[in-house]
Amino acid sequence: MRSVASLVAGGMVACLSFLAIFVAATPFAKGDTDVAKEPIALQAVIGDSRVQAFMHPEIADRFPLQVSLPTGVDAQAFTGLDIGVPSVFLNHDATPDPARANLIVSVLDLGETEGTVEFTLPIEGLAGTAQVSRDNGSWVVRSMKLVER
Repeated sequence: MRSVASLVAGGMVACLSFLAIFVAATPFAKGDTDVAKEPIALQAVIGDSRVQAFMHPEIADRFPLQVSLPTGVDAQAFTGLDIGVPSVFLNHDATPDPARANLIVSVLDLGETEGTVEFTLPIEGLAGTAQVSRDNGSWVVRSMKLVER
């Protein structure tokens, strides 16, 4: 017959093994991870009415808008993101279709509660810098400077 200590140890191992399997298989809430905050912050900037005024959705040949992302930002995380106009997101090294409008995001620098987004829309001669921050869990534009070239 096994000792009580042996039975307790075996039971603990079995319990911990079950717990490890359960934790590994449990999906966690997405929250505002580093991957999740980039699309949401960019959506706030590009969806801003001041930027949307330059999009001209009535010019069908421009769309879908190609959004070129900076180095190190994965376009996959932006799949399905609505920025107010039909769009596709491209990794930094992708070559955009020259027949379509291209919005180039050169800086997407986000901390836990604030950040900076810099972009150009060459077809409109537009350059912009936006300061964003988190407000009640959402990214909002705090200030924006737009320059027409």
